[in-house]
Amino acid sequence: MNKKDILYKLNQTLPGKIAQYKMAPSDRHKKEQQSNGIYHDSAVAVICYRDNDNWNILLSKRQSGLSHHSNQVSFIGGQYDKTDTSLLQTAIRETKEETGVLLNEREMVCQLTPLIIPTSGFKVFPFVFLLEQKPQWKVNSDEIERLLHISLDNLLALKRQETQTNNNLIIPYFIIDNETVWGATAMILNEFIELLR
Repeated sequence: MNKKDILYKLNQTLPGKIAQYKMAPSDRHKKEQQSNGIYHDSAVAVICYRDNDNWNILLSKRQSGLSHHSNQVSFIGGQYDKTDTSLLQTAIRETKEETGVLLNEREMVCQLTPLIIPTSGFKVFPFVFLLEQKPQWKVNSDEIERLLHISLDNLLALKRQETQTNNNLIIPYFIIDNETVWGATAMILNEFIELLR
């Protein structure tokens, strides 16, 4: 897939919550109803970069012991800060803090559907960035255990899997680089995948 094709697909009508909820745990609606409806704004960067002839997506595995989403696979990002001029700037700032890469606003090619995370009280705004070259990562090891990279070809070939807990909760997930990707990250990722498909 070339850059022109990616840009064309990313600028189609968003699949939205229909795509997201295909990867939502089965108690998602119940948790939303039980929440107080007050969420802290946050933003993530869905970074798509070219490495030679391949386009790749960046994910990170968060360190254990963090206050939110510890030891989970996620996109780079974090909570809106009053010093940020916009949520797009939040995604850019967090990317610089966590990976050492300074994104450019012009590299942002689309915004995916925002979604809430009832368990942690965040509303997440995903921004897709298209980078012509592979960045030089400088990982903040206080927050990130490791970076995960998946080619678009492998991303589009991902299969939805699911597990059932002891209390009959169904949790859909993807397996990427031997890591389980579920929850909000899987929901955002599935909308991105459906756009590209």
